[in-house]
Amino acid sequence: MHSRPRPRRHKLAALAIGTLSWLQGSLDAGQGPAQAAAQSAPARSGAAKAKAKGKGKGGPSHVSPVVEACVEHHTDAQELRMEGKLLESRVALRQCAAEACPALLQRDCVGWLDQLEPQIPSLTFRVTVDGQSRTDAQVFIDDEPSSDPSVGRAVDLDPGPHRVRVVVPGLPAFEDKVMLSEGERYRMVQVALTSPPRAPPAPPAPPEMHRPVPLATYILGGVAIAGAVSGGLLTASSLSLQSELEDTCAPNCSESRVDELRQRALLADISWGVSVLSLAGATAFFLFRPEIPVEVDVAVSPGGCVGFVSIETF
Repeated sequence: MHSRPRPRRHKLAALAIGTLSWLQGSLDAGQGPAQAAAQSAPARSGAAKAKAKGKGKGGPSHVSPVVEACVEHHTDAQELRMEGKLLESRVALRQCAAEACPALLQRDCVGWLDQLEPQIPSLTFRVTVDGQSRTDAQVFIDDEPSSDPSVGRAVDLDPGPHRVRVVVPGLPAFEDKVMLSEGERYRMVQVALTSPPRAPPAPPAPPEMHRPVPLATYILGGVAIAGAVSGGLLTASSLSLQSELEDTCAPNCSESRVDELRQRALLADISWGVSVLSLAGATAFFLFRPEIPVEVDVAVSPGGCVGFVSIETF
């Protein structure tokens, strides 16, 4: 940071004021007029010498460091005020308004401080997300973290342009520039953020499907097999009886023997019919069986530590 040029005359005048204030304090402390006059002569002589030597050494050597510091703050406050650095000027004025400083300097600094305070601009923040106030927002002014916006306190700033950045976890940062003028107090910065649209939930995975063989297929298949076996045996029996009748009594076989042959042939035809129909039904049930989800049964042992998964299909 470059040092600012000091108005030397003003500094010397302030030193003289500080010296006179110190003399006045001595008088107020109970010193007699003769003592005060005796002390004021060296002081005035020192102030005159300081004015003569001001160009070379910058000030009298007999002034106390406290008075020197007060004069320094007194001068800095005015220079910073003219440069628009109101916050730094306020710090300097508070230093020279302290009780340790000479009364005349105190009076100047207190008066200037009262005039400066209303001129310092300030910002307040209100951060909302979807219309709801958020207390977890972070505010940065000129890349420096600011106070918690949830507290609601105003932030004092120097007049001029400032860059504001508001960060809310999980949302894009808000950035903006504001121009503040002297005396612009408690300017509200409202930051209204909107949550990004939520992604639609992923559709559930389609269940695993299978086509179990219906029970009717097994029943009709069994009936078809039984019918085929019965039909085959009855057919063989009827053919055997027919051959026997042809060899022994044909064409004059008794009616009972002929009826027996007819009965066996009829039963064979019925068995074959049942077998064919059952086979057709079993085939239809098998080919047109529906798709159903796989049922998963999870069984956990009584201890709760070991389990297994079984998929039951039929």
